[in-house]
Amino acid sequence: MNKEKHLVLIDGKEKTEEIEKLEQTEKYYLIKFYNANKTYKYNFSKVVIENTTQQIELKDNQIVMIDNIIISNVTKIIKYISKIRIIFSDSREKLTDINKIKLLENNNKSSEKEILNYFKELSKYAKIVDEKTGEERYLLEKQYNKFTVPEKSVLKYYLNGINTEGQLKGTVNIYPFNFNISQKQAVENVNKSNISVIKGPPGTGKTQTILNIIANLVANNKTIALVSGNNEAIRNVKEKLDKNGYGFIVAELGKDENVIDFFNHLPQIDIRNFYKKQINDDIYEKLYEATNKLEKLLELNNEKYKLKRELDNYKLEQKYFEEYYKSQNVEKIDSKKMKNMSSAKIIDFLAYAKLAKEKYLQYKIVFNILLLLRFGIEAKKSKSIDYILTLQKQYYIAKIKELENKIAEIERELKDKSFKKLQKEHTEISKKIFESILYEKYEKYELYSIKRKL
Repeated sequence: MNKEKHLVLIDGKEKTEEIEKLEQTEKYYLIKFYNANKTYKYNFSKVVIENTTQQIELKDNQIVMIDNIIISNVTKIIKYISKIRIIFSDSREKLTDINKIKLLENNNKSSEKEILNYFKELSKYAKIVDEKTGEERYLLEKQYNKFTVPEKSVLKYYLNGINTEGQLKGTVNIYPFNFNISQKQAVENVNKSNISVIKGPPGTGKTQTILNIIANLVANNKTIALVSGNNEAIRNVKEKLDKNGYGFIVAELGKDENVIDFFNHLPQIDIRNFYKKQINDDIYEKLYEATNKLEKLLELNNEKYKLKRELDNYKLEQKYFEEYYKSQNVEKIDSKKMKNMSSAKIIDFLAYAKLAKEKYLQYKIVFNILLLLRFGIEAKKSKSIDYILTLQKQYYIAKIKELENKIAEIERELKDKSFKKLQKEHTEISKKIFESILYEKYEKYELYSIKRKL
């Protein structure tokens, strides 16, 4: 049978070109194959017959995508009812579900073309010399010459300075790895937007954030390409996935030897200890409740760490000021009122004292009066250098004590509201959801993996 007009599947496998004759009776199909003398009977349930609905010869500006991945060197596609046939320039063919394919126009705007042409021009100077043959190879230029920018792709949005809503907007976020408020916000932003930038110095939890992003994408049946100019960064993510029992979802590719090693040593899938129950609305409701309770506590915890950083900075400032103070031979001043001043009030006093002392200030007398009204008899001491230095010293003592009190207060509230217990509960619920999804996805592969091992 002619595949450009018909499609025939028997038991899910294509047999179109093998069939010489096909007849339909009241109860079954009669099918005769080429090079066979016998005619075979098939129940209707075993055979799918579809007629061609459309044939498209691809133009230069058209792009074919399967599951959002660009397929190169396609010359023609043939559409049936539920399937589509892709024909390549080297005569190879691929049959796939019609809902998996997209046909897009590569309509590059002038600004896009200018940017791409710039990099194409640069790529001409990026050569690699083969150590064995001495041959010059221009791999980057070759890739740029094949380069296309699909409509609605992230690259297209990036080149045009547009950030659109991500594919996972509105989905329930899970956090099977520990997180703080800024990491939670980063995961939410990734799910809402097509382009996100996550930055921060070492030790701020970028890897932890990436792990939670990976979990959310995998849970939504997405494929992730994790790339870096630094192999250590990739290895760090892989090691943490391995440590938590999720390493089998990763394929370390890149260099040819990595690809060969991966396929020669396919990961052993062990999901026997994963949460096997099907996820229902109840567990998502528990996650939602835990998230709401955690929201305020995460903000408090974040505030605590901000205050701790501020406290460290003030202690360092205090250390250097104390050294300066000792070098000035300051006369000892014991003032009960000074010791009872808050850090904010000390700052006010120092500011008014400075303004009241300015030689050419028009309202100098006004600030002297204000100083007297606000601080009483203490105002008279504002002209004493020893008093001002002692007051500056007292400022650090007061400020540090205030910060320590705030931190202690937050820690008491976090303890009273069982922050650590609630955070652990949230992580465990997220893990159950993630592992249930992985179990459902990989169960059949695990059985194959065990059989192969035996």
